[in-house]
Amino acid sequence: MRKIRTWIRAFFGFSQGQTNGFLLLIPFILLALFSEPLYRAWWVRQPVNHTADQRKLDSLWGVIYAESDADPDAPSTLPPETFSFDPNTATLGDWQRLGFAERVAQRIINYRSKGGTFRSAADVKNIYGIDTARVAQLSPWMTFARTREKTPPVASSHTRENKPPARHERFDLNTCDSLQLLSVNGLGPVLSSRILRYRTRLGGFVSPGQLYEVYGLDSATITALRERSFIEASFQPLQINLNTATEQELKKLPYIRPALAKAITTWRFQHTKFASVNDLLKLKQLDSATFHRIKPYLTVSAE
Repeated sequence: MRKIRTWIRAFFGFSQGQTNGFLLLIPFILLALFSEPLYRAWWVRQPVNHTADQRKLDSLWGVIYAESDADPDAPSTLPPETFSFDPNTATLGDWQRLGFAERVAQRIINYRSKGGTFRSAADVKNIYGIDTARVAQLSPWMTFARTREKTPPVASSHTRENKPPARHERFDLNTCDSLQLLSVNGLGPVLSSRILRYRTRLGGFVSPGQLYEVYGLDSATITALRERSFIEASFQPLQINLNTATEQELKKLPYIRPALAKAITTWRFQHTKFASVNDLLKLKQLDSATFHRIKPYLTVSAE
């Protein structure tokens, strides 16, 4: 030990006290270096009991299955089949065989009974609660007949005289109700109510192109709606008075963002009033495209 002390003092230049302290630290240093590998080697050899974890997993699976059974829109537990089918003619049983829940299948049948048609797999995905992933899998198996017109049965002259062929009349887009909208192929209760709500927010439609701003309307449905409806050339939408409207009233118009509403009221405060609607072009926050969209809904009348 004396030789070790002498060597440490000569090698490190320690004093006698420092040498004693260094010798005391050596066991702790060795313990710190080798404790972690020794502990890891001992722990790996210990048997692992997964019983508690397995019980937790079993309980979680039980909850998942219980929730699946409680969900009325959950897919059928029977293994789904795959076969060619037309979404516009498939029966309730066909949809269930394809892997869809009975309530979802009934929802599809109800949609078709109200005049709804499917033109593509994307239209099928719009059904509420449907499994869109399963629809994507079945997309190659879907067939859509190009013509669905059936040859009418031969009727007697008496029948033809008393029952003229049914014909849908066109309706005014700004005065129609939900029943008239439901008569258009592709429009259900949800989309019909959205159209009416958006018409109210706008104050009336001034262009058929505004239908594209209604959430959920696809181009095919809009085309069908435009064929069945019209906008009177003399129609005057509900207008907002630029000189009296508050910031909150301005923001109710879908085309006016909060920043623009704030700029309008600020300009009016600084200049007393707007001489014409065209004065809005003096605002830096307003671009030309937005101006032409909001112009029909604004006025500076003294009312």
